[in-house]
Amino acid sequence: DGDERLQAESRLYAVAKDHPLVQRLLPYYQIIRRDLRGDPVVILPGQLYVTESALRASTGTHYTPRFLAEQVAEGALEPLVYNPGPLQTADRSQWKLRSAEEILALRIADIAMGSGAFLVAACRYLAGKLLEAWSLKGNVDALRALSASPVESGLDLDVAADPLVINARRAIIEHCLYGVDINEMAVEMAKLSLWLVSMDPGRPFTFLDDKLAVGDSLLGITSIEQLEWLHLNPAEGRKLHEDTLLDFMSGVRTVLADVSEQRRLLIEIPDDIDGIAKKREILAEVQSKTKDLTLYADLLAGAALRTNRWLGAAKLAHDAAVDSAVVEAERKAKEWLATDQPDGALDRHPLHWPLVYPEVFDRARPGFDAVIGNPPFLGGKKLTGSLGTAYREYMVNEICQGVRGHADLIAYFLLRAHELLNSRGQTGLIATNTLAQGDTREVGLDQIVAAGTEIRQAVKSRAWPSKSAVLEYAAIWTSRDRIDPAAERIADGIAVKRIASTLEPGEGGIPQRLQANIGLSLIGS
Repeated sequence: DGDERLQAESRLYAVAKDHPLVQRLLPYYQIIRRDLRGDPVVILPGQLYVTESALRASTGTHYTPRFLAEQVAEGALEPLVYNPGPLQTADRSQWKLRSAEEILALRIADIAMGSGAFLVAACRYLAGKLLEAWSLKGNVDALRALSASPVESGLDLDVAADPLVINARRAIIEHCLYGVDINEMAVEMAKLSLWLVSMDPGRPFTFLDDKLAVGDSLLGITSIEQLEWLHLNPAEGRKLHEDTLLDFMSGVRTVLADVSEQRRLLIEIPDDIDGIAKKREILAEVQSKTKDLTLYADLLAGAALRTNRWLGAAKLAHDAAVDSAVVEAERKAKEWLATDQPDGALDRHPLHWPLVYPEVFDRARPGFDAVIGNPPFLGGKKLTGSLGTAYREYMVNEICQGVRGHADLIAYFLLRAHELLNSRGQTGLIATNTLAQGDTREVGLDQIVAAGTEIRQAVKSRAWPSKSAVLEYAAIWTSRDRIDPAAERIADGIAVKRIASTLEPGEGGIPQRLQANIGLSLIGS
């Protein structure tokens, strides 16, 4: 009747604010889904619509329970906060906590962070150690604050923590934590997660745009030398470009030293409204200074996808530098990066680590002190369909040094994580249990161990802690730093002398196919 129609028009207009649209929607009013307030759900052009997507399955994403994230983070970070510590001795009474300054100098990354569960776990753990270091130093104010009552608010007790806990967590977030994800929404969720674990009702949202970035962790440069020689293998770049003038790249390190110093200053700016505006201004200036270098790096990544385009990339970069042919270089970079990109896949946005986080790579020991996380699981036979043939070839040639096999995507993330570590770096990573099996082991763990990295702890295979997920996971904690013979190695909860790439005790050997089994079976369709 008339009253019902009037009410329907009123409720529709309240959400649509458009009379012609309201008239179009009226015939469907009774079947339009309602939100939690009972209003009709109307998604207008340009608004955000959140729904289930095939991307999560096609990119191998799984959410990690808090207890597991904390276990992985603690195992990776413990060797970094104690010296002597777990790398030197199994006797915990001999461990000595590092100073607060040393803890705040740590640089920790999750290279496929999702909503930030591992960074939150790292924040909690490192903040606890920072508080301990402050109290050991005899900081009277710190000791007094440690006994203070929690902040009164309606928030969860973990959020409304002691003021010193809040300060410690904010200090860890601002100094130590870095994250990347290919999904823009995931990055925003990670910012929210870190805000919630460190929130002070009296202060605004911590500025994190300089720490959490959107991009493809596997696609892009990992060292300054790659950019200087316009090749992902700098040694090959020297040979290839020995007759090509690359003097226009000679100022790369000067630029990066400059922007590194600017980014370091961001930590000193207060978190009030004016301070956040100032931080955004500095970050925009930094991005402006590295804009040309980012274009050259995009050409480099695109050249790797197109294969045999290194000289072309060098020429385009050179032209863009000396002839202002930037538009053509940008067009070519975009074209190359889209090579063989499957329909429905996320656009390719390379993450150039030394350009996005120059302060991490422009220091005495370049690279991250630890990489933690739960990188995507995606079976080797699904990679081409989800990522494209060109992308898979890029991973084989540029990340795996040509080692082939039907490896799970986790193997490539494992290799990239170790490529980003400094010479004493640690990892804590979760994977499917295929990590230590067949092609995935040969592509990933075998190469890591052969290069001198040692596996400190391992879980070879365990049921994923979810009733709905039918899969087995593995977990590893590795060290590029030397581990003393007196230190402990743990395989599936048991102390052992050494852990092999099969995640079993002992030196281990690479399993060989039995000659007698040739021709007896094959992989079916």
